[in-house]
Amino acid sequence: MRWARQVAPLLILALVAALELADRRYIVLDLAVLSPVLAAALASPRLTAAYAALALAVAGLLGLPDDLYGGAGWERMAQMIRLCGVAVGGVMAVLASRTRTLRDRKLENVIRVAEVAQRAILTPLPALRDGLKLAVRYESAAGAGQRRRGPL
Repeated sequence: MRWARQVAPLLILALVAALELADRRYIVLDLAVLSPVLAAALASPRLTAAYAALALAVAGLLGLPDDLYGGAGWERMAQMIRLCGVAVGGVMAVLASRTRTLRDRKLENVIRVAEVAQRAILTPLPALRDGLKLAVRYESAAGAGQRRRGPL
């Protein structure tokens, strides 16, 4: 499942390339920025940066068949604006991925500290008292959505 999350941005990039090459009436190569944006939500900052660089390269190469670099001044300027948009979007995606990763690490640390504090507060029960067997099960509030089924 993890590999699917990391490959999904590549599939988006391939879809954008296919759309661009299939219909020459519309220029959709600037949608290549969707690849690093999706990677920002699913992958590490390093992988997001790789997708950002790949998206910029693909967007640049997709401008070649339509001669977006050698045409009139306006076409060349429009292509440069598209590429700048993909580049800026890629940088923003890397920053978003980094922020998400740092937030996730911080949340994991807070959960770990909370569990340690909760365990320290719990008092141990004797295993046997007045002929009764006692059992206790601790379940963290953080893991309440992941309840296990089965005996104590």
